[in-house]
Amino acid sequence: MFILQSLIARLYLLLAGIILLAIPTSSYAVSFDPEISYELSETSPATIIRADFNNDDNADLAVTMSGEAGGIGGVSILLGDGNGTFPTHQQVNAGGAGANDGIGYAPRGLAAGDFDEDGNLDLAVTQYGAGAYAVHLYSGDGAGTFTANGQVNAIGSSPAAVITGDFNHDHHLDLAVASDGGGRGVTVFLGNGDGTFAAAPAIPSTSSIRAKDITTADFNLDGHLDLAIPQMVLLNDGNGGFTRAANIGAGPVAVG
Repeated sequence: MFILQSLIARLYLLLAGIILLAIPTSSYAVSFDPEISYELSETSPATIIRADFNNDDNADLAVTMSGEAGGIGGVSILLGDGNGTFPTHQQVNAGGAGANDGIGYAPRGLAAGDFDEDGNLDLAVTQYGAGAYAVHLYSGDGAGTFTANGQVNAIGSSPAAVITGDFNHDHHLDLAVASDGGGRGVTVFLGNGDGTFAAAPAIPSTSSIRAKDITTADFNLDGHLDLAIPQMVLLNDGNGGFTRAANIGAGPVAVG
């Protein structure tokens, strides 16, 4: 009986191979539509994220544009139509011609979340250059337009990336910022639910770290969101305080 079953299985495999060989290669070749390019208002695109910024259930895009030396950069919003194209392009107002106005010089990191809990997605943008390091906050109106809504400071120099999560279980979105210029490698800000943030306890183990990217997950399955940068994992105590768990042993590259 076993021999008969084995022969039948081999016959099935042989027949399947013959059928595959008989199918022309062009029948299962993968192809893509022609490339579509979009003109953005600034130069040097740095970070891109996907979200629904105008509440139409279609995926939209936001791109930080670092700009050339001496410029201020900005954020471009591309509103999707659900067909794979983005016909509407809007620019987040950078606030003026000075390096410290609005988004400021060389915006780099970018994250979206409903920080003021009005049902519309907002933006957090890191100011990477010009020495006035900060995370700029922008309130969304639900139609894809954003207006400046303050900033958070007391971060490390050259903040390169920002992510969101509820790090202290108060049901408000918080921010975690990775900086690659030294001083404070990771800084956490706890959200108040009204679009404002307060600094969480400092993380001494990252004081000499230069981090270009950051991600979050519950790495030790204790119910708290932890953090990871290319050099190490940081475990959350559930109140927004983090301690160093382990070195990853990587250089300052992207994670997540």
